[in-house]
Amino acid sequence: MKGTAISLACAALGALLCCSPLSGDAGQGTPDALFPIVQSDKWGYIDKAGKVVIQPQFTAVGERTTFAFLGLRNIGLLIELQWPPADSLPDRPEPVLDAASNKWGYTDATGQLVIKPQFDRAYGFSEGLAVVRVGDKCGFINSRGEIVIKPQFDYAIGFSEGLARVTLDKKEGFVDKTGTMVIKPQYPVALWFSEGLASVHVGEFTKDSAGRMESRFGYIDKTGKVVIEPHFALAGRFSEGLAAVLVDGVGWGYIDRTGSFVVQPRFYMVSWFSDGLAAVDTSNDPKKPMWGYTDRTGFMVIAPQYESASAFSDGLAPVQVGSKWGFVDRTGTMVITPQFDSAEPFSQGLARVTADKKMDYVDGTGAYVWRPQ
Repeated sequence: MKGTAISLACAALGALLCCSPLSGDAGQGTPDALFPIVQSDKWGYIDKAGKVVIQPQFTAVGERTTFAFLGLRNIGLLIELQWPPADSLPDRPEPVLDAASNKWGYTDATGQLVIKPQFDRAYGFSEGLAVVRVGDKCGFINSRGEIVIKPQFDYAIGFSEGLARVTLDKKEGFVDKTGTMVIKPQYPVALWFSEGLASVHVGEFTKDSAGRMESRFGYIDKTGKVVIEPHFALAGRFSEGLAAVLVDGVGWGYIDRTGSFVVQPRFYMVSWFSDGLAAVDTSNDPKKPMWGYTDRTGFMVIAPQYESASAFSDGLAPVQVGSKWGFVDRTGTMVITPQFDSAEPFSQGLARVTADKKMDYVDGTGAYVWRPQ
C-alpha cells in the first residue's frame, strides 16, 4: 500500500456470503468437536484421535465458518472470517447434504439424521440457532429443526453476541433471536459483532474524479450508534481488543476501541490478532509478499519472510515457504516442516492440510491422524 493504492482483479466490492467456499475456523468449537473428512467423494467425521465416528455417507457437510473477501478496485482487500464461531458436534446437530434427497438436514454425533433433509442450504449452529435457506430466502431454526425466524432474508449469517447479520434488498442490518430487527438494513456491508462492535460501511459507495472507488467504514455498537467514525477504506472485526483498518494510500494498521491507532498503518495486507500476534505483509508488491508477525506494539516478533501466513491457534500458525506450507511457533521456530499444499490454523489440537490433492489432518507434531484411502 505505502503511498500507492492496490489494484485488484475484482471489479467492485465483492463478498463471499452464504454460498462462499468453506474453510475451518481457527481454535473454535467444543472439546468434543468432530472433524469432517471426505472419502470417495462422500463426507463423514472423525474424532481428535482420527477414529471414524460417522462413516462417509453425505454429499457435503457444513463447516464452522467461511472466509469473506471484500475488495474495492484500487483500494484494498480484506480477508475476514465471514461467520462467527459455530457450535460443533456433539452438542448441536451438524448440517449435511443428503445424497438421496439432495436436501440439507442435520445429523447427530452418531450419524443419525435428527433434522430431516428439507432445506436448500443449511449452516452450523451458533448461539443455539442455525441459518437455513428455503428457496431464495434465509431464516433460522433451533436444534429441534423448528423454524424460529421465518425465511425472509436474502442472506443471513450466524448469531454472535446475541445478534445476527441479515440482508434485505442489498442492505445489511441485524436481528435478535426473536427475529426483531434491532438495527434496520441500511449498510452496503456489515461484519458480525465482535467485542461489542461491528464494522459497517456508512452511506453508499462513491467514485472520485478519477473513477476510483471510495469507501467509508466505521464501527457501530449494538444499538446501531456509530462509535468509531467512518473514515477507513476497509475495516475488520475486533479481536483481542484491536481491529485492522485500512487508510487509503498509506496501508493497514490496528486501532483500539476508541478508534485510536495502536499500530500505525504501514502494512500491505494483514490478518486479525490471535495469541497476541497478527500476520502482516510488509511488502508493497503483490507479486513478492513478505509476511511476518507483529505484536500489539507494532514490533515484528517474527521477521517478514513468508509468501503467506495465517493466524495463530493452539500456539502454532500456518506459513507458506515457497510453494509449501508448514507451521511455526510464536518464536518463529519452524515446528512442522513445510510440506503441505495448503494448511489451515489449528482447531481443537488438529490442523486441516492438503497434500497430493487429498485432505488430511495433522497434530501439533505434524503427524497425520487420519489418511484418506
